[in-house]
Amino acid sequence: MAVQIQLRNDTAANWTSANPTLAVGELGVETDTDLFKLGDGSTAWTALGYGGVAGGFDSAQPIETVATSRALTSADAGKLILNSAAITITVEGLAVGQQVDFLQNAATQITFAAGAGMTLNSKGGNLLTAEQYSPAGVKCVATNTYVLVGDLGA
Repeated sequence: MAVQIQLRNDTAANWTSANPTLAVGELGVETDTDLFKLGDGSTAWTALGYGGVAGGFDSAQPIETVATSRALTSADAGKLILNSAAITITVEGLAVGQQVDFLQNAATQITFAAGAGMTLNSKGGNLLTAEQYSPAGVKCVATNTYVLVGDLGA
């Protein structure tokens, strides 16, 4: 007789919305991103980091192309976001240690703006990608405090 083991699973949006606390050693899988988190018995879902190599079951980083401005959420952690038009990314919604990468894939820039009550630091105060194919990354380094790094321009 075969034994089946099923892990707790749901979409990234549903995990974020419910924000449960996983038991010690309990795995939770995002069915739409293939990312997972390992519970410690006391930390809510949105504050847990993703596990595994590059945050998932394999070494592939999820890639999303964005054409409209939007705010970051914890579901974006670990992603590479490409722009297909001029967009503004409102920096908020990540837990400490979470990071999102960006690539200016279009000729138009990506603009970064701090969300309400957030601090966004970058070298020289630059908050725009420099030119097409410029990379950037946003990392939450403390509660409500983010660092923007990469090929940035004024």
